[in-house]
Amino acid sequence: MYRITCILVSLFTWSLVTGVNYERRTINTGDDIQLQCESEFPVHWCFPPNYESPDESKSITYTSPAIMKHTRNSKYITTLVVKSANYMYTGFYHCLKNDTDLPCNRDIQDSERSMYVYVQDPENLMVIKSYKVVQVRDGKLPNSDTTVTYDPTKGYIIKYFTLRDSGDYICTAEYRDKQEELICDVRITSTNPVTYLVSPTIKRMSKVVKEVFIHVDDELRLVCETSQSTHFQIQWNFPEKSKPDVLVNRCLSQSVICSSNSTLAISRVSSSDSGEYTCLVSARNLKTVRTTVKVQVQ
Repeated sequence: MYRITCILVSLFTWSLVTGVNYERRTINTGDDIQLQCESEFPVHWCFPPNYESPDESKSITYTSPAIMKHTRNSKYITTLVVKSANYMYTGFYHCLKNDTDLPCNRDIQDSERSMYVYVQDPENLMVIKSYKVVQVRDGKLPNSDTTVTYDPTKGYIIKYFTLRDSGDYICTAEYRDKQEELICDVRITSTNPVTYLVSPTIKRMSKVVKEVFIHVDDELRLVCETSQSTHFQIQWNFPEKSKPDVLVNRCLSQSVICSSNSTLAISRVSSSDSGEYTCLVSARNLKTVRTTVKVQVQ
């Protein structure tokens, strides 16, 4: 049995012990990353992909790490180098054997070694910044409760979820006066007959809201979003004296799950527009679900 040793050169060094799959280390933005892997057999590096840059950070570029290989004392040594790392280089760096047709997209074996490097950047609190859609199948098991855990290297992990867990999940990172949000639209489908509908969400300016304060003559725009595993209808209830424009976009996805949104808009609000705005989702033989936002015109 051979052993792979993984070293982060120049910042600190260590060897990964048998039975431990990875180590986690933090560096600052602008630091260099230099990883050296040593093995009795040929190995290669797998590293984080090129994450999409946010609009305000297009000046930050991602260049694939430099890889250097050589042998010494009958051992194979490969070194990975990143100069002046930024937040996009955060992630797992794997040193893997060359004896597979899948060099990177595969499970990591016990004898192989990985390292998680977090590049700390006070101006970029999250590595992935764009809106994400995650589509999965119902994972509920009999007599099992839904659990939520957090892994700094992977994020929030939800186990034993049901259709009721569909919807928007908002992750907020804060550091001093800096704040960033990541919205994930989780769409859960089921192979079983649908027995209930998932409550919709109402957003204003891309943020989920429960109450809105607005001034006279300002524009009010509310977006009701929902994803269901069956055909459904979406509609609004609003104050009697209010006269909003309503637009419904149906089935944004052609897959087994249907996504829809409806926009309610008032170009110039008045005091008569104060009240409750309710988005209703209905389907044949299923109980109607609704979400309500209270609007106060000041």
